Formats: sequence, C-alpha cells, structure tokens
Amino acid sequence: MKKAKILLGAGLCIVFLAGCGTKQTDLVQIQPEGYQKRIHTTTEAIKGNLSWDYTFTLQAEGYKRVYYDVTNSNLQLEKVYVSTGDKVKKGDLLISFCCDSLEETIAGYEEEIDSMNMMIDHYQNLMKIDSSLDYKEDIKMLKDDIYITSLYLEEAEEKIESYQVKAQDSGTITAINDYLLNGYFSPGRNQITQICGTGNYTAEVDGIEDTGCFTVGETYVATLSNIEYELELTSIQGKELLFTPISDMSSVSDGDKLTMKIQMPLLENVVYVKKSAVKKINENYVVYVEDEEGFLEARVVTVGQTAGDYMIITQGLDGGEKVALN
Repeated sequence: MKKAKILLGAGLCIVFLAGCGTKQTDLVQIQPEGYQKRIHTTTEAIKGNLSWDYTFTLQAEGYKRVYYDVTNSNLQLEKVYVSTGDKVKKGDLLISFCCDSLEETIAGYEEEIDSMNMMIDHYQNLMKIDSSLDYKEDIKMLKDDIYITSLYLEEAEEKIESYQVKAQDSGTITAINDYLLNGYFSPGRNQITQICGTGNYTAEVDGIEDTGCFTVGETYVATLSNIEYELELTSIQGKELLFTPISDMSSVSDGDKLTMKIQMPLLENVVYVKKSAVKKINENYVVYVEDEEGFLEARVVTVGQTAGDYMIITQGLDGGEKVALN
C-alpha cells in the first residue's frame, strides 16, 4: 500500500438539475478540487502471452421439482419405499396405501364372481350327468352377471391403484414428510418432493467469446465435492453445451451443480491487467494509471475479452504501466 495524489482532469465537473415541474431552472456546476490524497493499491499491466483457465458450472438438463400430494383422508399408510437421497425411476412405487372400505368392496366382488363361476360349473356338471337338463340360459345370465361384476371389480382396483404414489419421472428424492418418516400418514400436500432431470447436463459459457475450444465427442471432467466425473460433450448450441455422463452418476442428485475447469487457448502478445482495475463509467472503460510522481490519471481504454481474472486491453494501455485497483 502507498500514499499518492489523484489528478482530476481540469475539465471534469458534476452537473445537477435543480427543481421540478415545467419551470426551467439554472444549471449548477460544482468544480472539485484539483488534487486529493488517497491511499490506493496498484497492479502492473503486462504485455506477453496469457495462459488461463475457464471455470463454469453444469446442472441437470430439464431440471424440475415434483411434489406428491395425498389428501384422501380415507387412506391408511401401508409402506414408504424410499428415503431422502434415493434415486428412482419413472413408475417406481414411492408410497403404498390401503383403504378398508375399498378393500372390502373388492373382496365382495371377487366372492360374487367365484360364486357365480361355481354355479356355472355346477350347471355344466348336471347337464353332463343328465342330458335332458338344459341350463344354458341360466349359464348365459350368470356369465353376463360375471362380466358386469368384473367391470365393477376393475374400477375398484383402478381406484385403489390410483391411491398408490409412483414416481412421475426419474430423479432423486429430496424430502419426505416428517409423519411419513415416522410411519404415520397425515393427509396433505408435499408428502414427498423429488427433483428430476433428463440425466444429461447443460452449461452456459457466456464468459468466453468463442466455443471453438470445445469439441463435440470429446470427454471432459467435472467435479463435485472433490469427486471427478467424466462426461462427453454431445452438442453445442450457441453458448449452451450439452454433456452426457460417462461415469456412474448415481451418487449425484439432479439438484447438484458440477464444476468444470478447462485450459483455454494461449493468448499471444497481448496487454492484460486484472479485471478489477478496469471500471465501466457510462459507456466507457476506464483505468487509473499511476505516473512517476504517484499521481493517478483517468484513462479511457478499449477492452477485448475477459480471460479468467484478467481483461485484455487492446488500446490505451501499455505493458509495464501501473494502474490502481481501488
């Protein structure tokens, strides 16, 4: 850290418009002091080759949250099949319920069908023993009744099936109602929460100008909690990258974000400075250059791409010049 004086341009002024409404008012100009003392930290602009890394995040494609509600108060909890963190596939059973009244109805229909089938067998046996007997009309009526009762039975079974909670899509269980965790059922919303994705991962790489450094079909490495996972780059659409996992991702939740770092192409013979030294004022980019006497001069520069912690300066700054960071 060092003490220095700041040189403010002689033409610099601050203009305020006083008053409101439609009445025209006078413009008030405030001329600041020519010099001010300020403590500042400097960094040096560098001219040469710049090697840099680009770090970005990946998240599950098609990321969505699914909430499972069970509000029927006539149901009784039978079993919870999942725990928080479990990976499930579409159609997997998450919670099973029973309904005493509906179970009794189903049992009644099944008994009726069994009884009618036994009666049909009985009539058929009698006709075999005595060919003069004819129960064909009775058998036909019984078969019609069995058909109708079977429709009722199917409807009841579909209703009990609809009470079972199954995964709407493949994903990860992230939350379970406290009552369910303790083996009880309290009707309501959000009994189970699941995060879903397609299994692929997407990334937005807005921090680089050209995606030509990426190659479709190449294998890249991403990390999560210091664990490495291999993924293949399958497509590039503008600044959006799509990756397909190669490694086993079963321990990764669809809600987790992975980090990927890649070595970018070498930037040759460029002037660059820490990006924190470059300020955007209105439409201009400005750096504060320190002269030999320790004065700071505000200088407009032309910037190129951002390269990690650095910004490329294409005009207005030379290598070796010192600029203020604060």
